[in-house]
Amino acid sequence: MLAVFTLCFPASNVQLHTAYRCAVVLRDLIGPYLLRRLKVDVARDLPKKTEQVLFCRLTPDQQEAYMSYIHSDDVNKVCPMFLC
Repeated sequence: MLAVFTLCFPASNVQLHTAYRCAVVLRDLIGPYLLRRLKVDVARDLPKKTEQVLFCRLTPDQQEAYMSYIHSDDVNKVCPMFLC
């Protein structure tokens, strides 16, 4: 799966590995709370699902808010790998 990210999105290896680990942690945390239904059970005429991941630079204010959140106790409880 990570190889697909590497081929499709121009980001550094650190960014890709971090994003992938966060996605896995999030998936595992919210999985038990999601109701999963098949497309054929809901509507057959829906178009195919498309996903797009875009990487963009944060403004200085956004970067400061993000780093403050990443180093918060809330994030450390869920994903201690962020404390560097």
